[in-house]
Amino acid sequence: MPDRRTKTSDRLAGPGPDAATTTTTGAPAVTDAGEPSTLRATFRRFWPAARPDRRRLAVAGLLTVLATACETAMIRLFGQITDTALGHGDLAAFWRPAAIWLVLAAGAGAAAAYGQYRQAQATHSTILRLRDRVFCHLQGMSDSFFAHRPAGDLVTRLSSDATEVGTMVSAGPVEALTGLVSVLLFGGAALFARWDLALVSFAAAGVLLVTARRFGRAATSAGAAERAAYGAVASAVDDNVSAMALAQSLGTESFERGRVHHRGLDWLRASLAEARIAALSSMVAGLIETAVVLAVLGIGTWEVAAGRLTVGGLLSFAAFVGYLFGPVHALGDLVVSAGSAAGSAARLAELLDTRPAVVDTPGARPLTQVYGELRFEDVRVRYPDTSRRAESRSALDRVSLTVPAGSFTVVTGPSGAGKSTLARLVPRLRDPDEGRVLLDGRDLRGLTLTSLRCAIAYVAQETVVTAGTVRAAIAYGSPGASDNRIVAAARATGLDDDIRMLPDGYDTQVGEGGARLSGGQRQRLAVARALVRNAPMLVLDEPTAHLDAATAATFLAALPVVAAGRTVILVTHDLRLAPRADQIVTVVGGRVVEVGPHRALIAAEGPYARLYAAAYPRPARPSRTIRTGVQNVAGEHRTHREASQRLHSGPSRQNKQRPPIW
Repeated sequence: MPDRRTKTSDRLAGPGPDAATTTTTGAPAVTDAGEPSTLRATFRRFWPAARPDRRRLAVAGLLTVLATACETAMIRLFGQITDTALGHGDLAAFWRPAAIWLVLAAGAGAAAAYGQYRQAQATHSTILRLRDRVFCHLQGMSDSFFAHRPAGDLVTRLSSDATEVGTMVSAGPVEALTGLVSVLLFGGAALFARWDLALVSFAAAGVLLVTARRFGRAATSAGAAERAAYGAVASAVDDNVSAMALAQSLGTESFERGRVHHRGLDWLRASLAEARIAALSSMVAGLIETAVVLAVLGIGTWEVAAGRLTVGGLLSFAAFVGYLFGPVHALGDLVVSAGSAAGSAARLAELLDTRPAVVDTPGARPLTQVYGELRFEDVRVRYPDTSRRAESRSALDRVSLTVPAGSFTVVTGPSGAGKSTLARLVPRLRDPDEGRVLLDGRDLRGLTLTSLRCAIAYVAQETVVTAGTVRAAIAYGSPGASDNRIVAAARATGLDDDIRMLPDGYDTQVGEGGARLSGGQRQRLAVARALVRNAPMLVLDEPTAHLDAATAATFLAALPVVAAGRTVILVTHDLRLAPRADQIVTVVGGRVVEVGPHRALIAAEGPYARLYAAAYPRPARPSRTIRTGVQNVAGEHRTHREASQRLHSGPSRQNKQRPPIW
């Protein structure tokens, strides 16, 4: 049988890591449900999630079989009581089998109850293990993956799809085993009672299983469609909840209601198609079961009238047949459920087969000490082509740059120039397509991700605040941070006064995504979160974008103090700190066009001078001239000259001799 995982991997290998389906216009397409997987492929792929609970599953199966055996014996006792106690009116013949029946009923009930509990333990543990595995895989994906995957669809895969698959691979084998054993026990008892009538029942049971198998194939496709439609609904709802204020401000509530409604209609059609298959399967199974029971009762009545069968024997046989079709019917439902689970398995496999774009390379070593020198060598980063052009667009094009150890570097330039992309390369939120980035002379790809990111405090342009208290939000990522460190970081960002005005101070709940804080407060909290980490390298992407002038001034005044001794990269359009920077990097069109100190770049009258003049109409008069272009320039102070001398070298001898900053 072909391996569906191989097919999925081949399909994803074309677009490359973190591949995602897009439309011809470049917009994300509705997430594909994936090719429906076979039941064998589902177990081969996901059984390892249930393997640690195999003992619980075995106990559950044995106890359920024991309960079935007790039920079989109870049916035999029913026939015995009917023929002896009821048939002859002998009350003395009733008590002994009745007592045995009661003991068997108690044993069957206890075995079934404990077996169900052990099965539930195994099933829920498997679901949790599978969900953790998928979530762990998602954590390794880059932002380009999530940009093309609706959040609601991913939540659906982590919740309902993982539940279906986990239930099937754990409880499915137990239910199949107990169903087959029940069929054998009840069928064997019926065969022992009247083999001719039993053969008629077996033939009908075979027809029932064949019918269920046919319905199961249809249920596989219907289940995959329903899961994909449900994920689309969840994505639409998630988009609307997160952007509710936007819809209200623009008056687009009716449009958004229509969008959610249409997604809901698609889900309704898919859900009804799945329900229709299940209903038809149940109806056909019920008709077959009823026809067989009526046939058995009719033939049995004839046999009783002819004296070849007792009433108790007829009732026992009818009970065996009735109990026989229960597990047969359950096996048929299991086949239909397996078809639906196969669709969910395909969706999970499609996620797990997507390769993370950034991973630890073979032989990667942990970062043990940091001097703090960063060097970009001939770096090129391309955005995926979202148009019909033959070549993709470069976010960074042949960038070579050195950030000296312990220096304060400002990266500026017009919007869309590639500044944020440059910053994201430092913590390896993505890797360059060409070239390399080095830390103290070591390629970042040769360092383990965990150790590298522990050495970097990164503040993204998009502010993300976790739910919980203000104290927990600031200390997020810094377990064990003391209250003094938390308060110091808040003061450095001008947030301490605002926090103390909140109802519970640092213990105030910030709400989902920091909803109880203003945009500026969330921005300052994100910067405080980075400062409290006390990492040797600090990368800030537009930290003053959402701050008012007074608050931004307070933060900028404190930044050189809290950043002392660290390597700092500040991506910003706010050039108030530029005169105090060791070097300024101007990025235009994905290229580094200028590098140097403030006064030198002002004297060059290049892109930086124009940006500064636009922000501050009366810039300081330059004291000397410099060379311009993509080459580095010598500054006016010794510290700038030293920084410039280190630009073209690796971790210089001077850097190697100075103590590491971490």
